[in-house]
Amino acid sequence: MSMFPVKPETVPRKSGQQLRNKSRHNGPVRAAVHASPPTVPASLSPTVTMTKHSKYLLNHYLHRTGKMASAHIGDYAPFTDSLLPIAHASDMLLESILTFSSFHLTATGSQFSPVLTMEHQALALRKLKYGLTRYDCGDKDVGIQLFLSMLMLCCVELANNIQDESSFRHLAALRHLAPGILSRGKTIPEAYKPAMVFGRELYAYFLAVSCICAPEDVRNSTAIQDSATIFSHIAEHGHTGAMLGCSDELFCLVPEVVAILEEARKLTLLGSRISGLDLTAAGLSSDAAMLMPRIGLLLTPVSLWEPCESNDGSFETSGRVLRLAVKILLTEALYWCTAVQAEFDADKECSTESLRFECAPNLELHTTPLVAEAVTLLKKLPARSRIATTMCWSMAVLGSYATVESHRTALRQYLLIMESTFGFRNMTRTRLLLEYIWSRISTFQTARPMDISQAMAAIGGRFLLG
Repeated sequence: MSMFPVKPETVPRKSGQQLRNKSRHNGPVRAAVHASPPTVPASLSPTVTMTKHSKYLLNHYLHRTGKMASAHIGDYAPFTDSLLPIAHASDMLLESILTFSSFHLTATGSQFSPVLTMEHQALALRKLKYGLTRYDCGDKDVGIQLFLSMLMLCCVELANNIQDESSFRHLAALRHLAPGILSRGKTIPEAYKPAMVFGRELYAYFLAVSCICAPEDVRNSTAIQDSATIFSHIAEHGHTGAMLGCSDELFCLVPEVVAILEEARKLTLLGSRISGLDLTAAGLSSDAAMLMPRIGLLLTPVSLWEPCESNDGSFETSGRVLRLAVKILLTEALYWCTAVQAEFDADKECSTESLRFECAPNLELHTTPLVAEAVTLLKKLPARSRIATTMCWSMAVLGSYATVESHRTALRQYLLIMESTFGFRNMTRTRLLLEYIWSRISTFQTARPMDISQAMAAIGGRFLLG
């Protein structure tokens, strides 16, 4: 009997939000999925011979890593049910999966040989390089396997404790590869469709959560365009909800929200350069005025957002937490624009020096209630809920604004439970990131909110907040 589960059926259906209120949203369809008896797609024949160690890692992936890496939709676990049928016939994807499993196994305290772990990673990279060569030489059929394999290698950094930024390099490569893969649309072979439904969702998720780790990337509009493109594909072809939950509309906005916050923060720094031009105080005030309508266009739908109906209440709660995280970024952006305008309006002769804000007095009046609301929501969402694996981004963002000690304690304890439950080291690094921020900021009366990417650099390097 094969260890590889079968593809699920993927008959698209309307999302709960669409069914409830068709006039409000034209959101993506949710692919109807469920687990099926273990078989392999007829179009894929087994080509992989595995060693004893590989079988052990595959078994660990099947029962632990793959089951814990995302939320489930009923009995359907996409990391196993959608990907393993393809891995049965693709040694490139299989080695990427085994590498993910190996790092997760090691991170949970297993005595599995680190040498074998590195061997699997080296083999996965070698097969990926060979696959890229084939793809560049015109073998487009290998493209989907490449796409899925790169996604798995992005996941490796979620499991390990090494901040080498490899996931960002894989994600950059994915952004070059994705247009050709996504353009195939409905011509994707039937056997690959379940995996691609999940692959699109995972790629969209990574694009959203990665931008705050390197906000300079979103200054280039292509990052926002890439995100918009993948979410349009999701709207057409559906998603499982295992990564995005019922919050796809919010995740779609994240890159643009991060870009706007980056612009707003730059307005308050001496010598800011917007569009490559040095600006006077009057110019900075003018830019703040132009930025505020853009903030409003995002803040309104975010504030009004409500989760779609779901059979799993944890999806709705995690969506509400995400909404607060997105809203708090926009709240800070609006704060800086208002502060710049107020300072200039009070003194038309002010210099850029007077517009340099070293602290953010009164910002806590706006951000602390949002953090408090999030902490209250987390009490309703057990840290052992599988959707919690997708919440490091929300936790990091909200935590970076937490100045009340009880809020910090609640977030710390939540992350500690997540760490012990799931064993993914990005959860540990998220907690350590917040500990670093908290050790340096007690109140915004005397300091500015700390940039997450700068805090990452201070503790060893950026990592995916997946």
